[in-house]
Amino acid sequence: MNKLLKIQAEVKQRVNQHHDPLSHLPLEISSHIFSIYTEDANSYFDSLSRVVKRGGPLLLGAVSKFWRQVAFSTPHLWNTVNIHILSNDNYRRKSS
Repeated sequence: MNKLLKIQAEVKQRVNQHHDPLSHLPLEISSHIFSIYTEDANSYFDSLSRVVKRGGPLLLGAVSKFWRQVAFSTPHLWNTVNIHILSNDNYRRKSS
């Protein structure tokens, strides 16, 4: 049973590799693509928008094992952290 489970896991991994276009590229190119994506995701900020745009290296790392390895081994992805702080004007005040 353990042998069959191991074979099944290996087959799934091979199938996933064929479906992932980034796995066929050199690591440097994949890292550059991820850097472009995170720069774009980090450059957008609208303080009036109620929609939170989720992106960045944690989202990329959640896609697959290969993407996680690329994202975690690309230091440039972790240089910027966006922290959105709403002003006090955006909060409703209770009347006394």
